[in-house]
Amino acid sequence: MRQPAIPLPCLALLGAMSACSAPPPPPPPLSAAQAYTQGQAALQRGDANTGVTLLTQAADQHNIQAALRLGQMYQNGDGVMADHAEAQHWLSIAAAAGNPDAEYAMGELFDLGGMGVVQDHKQAMDWYTRAAARGSAKAQYKLAEIYRSGILGAENDAAAIPLYRKAAAQGYAKAETALGTIYAQGRGVTQDNRQALQWYTRAANAGDADAMTQIGYLYIQGEGLPANAALGRSWLQRAAAAGSQEAQERLTAPTL
Repeated sequence: MRQPAIPLPCLALLGAMSACSAPPPPPPPLSAAQAYTQGQAALQRGDANTGVTLLTQAADQHNIQAALRLGQMYQNGDGVMADHAEAQHWLSIAAAAGNPDAEYAMGELFDLGGMGVVQDHKQAMDWYTRAAARGSAKAQYKLAEIYRSGILGAENDAAAIPLYRKAAAQGYAKAETALGTIYAQGRGVTQDNRQALQWYTRAANAGDADAMTQIGYLYIQGEGLPANAALGRSWLQRAAAAGSQEAQERLTAPTL
């Protein structure tokens, strides 16, 4: 038996109803830049889970900044459980692209070892050297410390001092303090407390508590400088206020 024809207006209504019941199409995938930006925003508002998910999407699309951020998060336990093996995975991606911050962080991982990374001072030095060559002040300082300490052999002040100077030229306070100590001790240079004071003062003005402590000692001892116990105590008080345990202990000693 022939079925009655459905009027055209009804067919149009049925089509509209069918379209309304269909699920919406999925949103287009985020680009690496979009995923990185949204991931950073999620971290800033305290949503670490979403942040890590989005940064991972970006890093998987070869976004170097996302790989660096993930590596730093896993290295420091920032919003995630600290995991140095996972940090090494992400940092190695950024380091392979020549990112000096990632190269420095790789050096730190091997320098300290632990959490899935085997301590290896030679590998640490290799990574610090790469970052230092790209102008990283903290890598230049760290590399100088390795030469000066003799961790990998004999102490080498001749190699350390130029690296300290490069880092200090960028205003890296720890390097300025190190140069102050080098001049105060006469290690690889002519002993000169006035030069030491200049370097310590630069670092102290940047807030370095160790430099403040050393300035206090220079004025109290008066070696190569006019002795000034009151000024020395004042510097020790500044150092203690800035968090120097050494300065706090010196101030509470029976005599300065």
